[in-house]
Amino acid sequence: ARAAADWLARTLDAGGGLLRHPERVPYDAALRLVRAYAEAPGFDAVNTGMRAGRFTGLDEITVPLTLAWPEFDGLVSRPQHVPETAREVFLAGCGHMPTYDDPAAVARVLRAGAALS
Repeated sequence: ARAAADWLARTLDAGGGLLRHPERVPYDAALRLVRAYAEAPGFDAVNTGMRAGRFTGLDEITVPLTLAWPEFDGLVSRPQHVPETAREVFLAGCGHMPTYDDPAAVARVLRAGAALS
């Protein structure tokens, strides 16, 4: 079981910023996560598009907007232009999936963003 847990931790961190703290993901959740990525029929196309694309149209959003950027996200880059009306939050010590790295910080960001609407 320990070898499998170590393998899962390496796999979840292999994306260069997917998770900053893979050890915080429960074993069963990590297994489901890796399996879901591996079996997703459109994963390759979506992943390629996500990495190639850029955020556009942020100026057109007319509702309160919060953008949360994990400090160590190796998959999604912050856009070069962020509207002045957007609220930006930087999640210290987090990778691409901050809900596992720091669930309390994610909850604070969501509550604060909801309070603005």
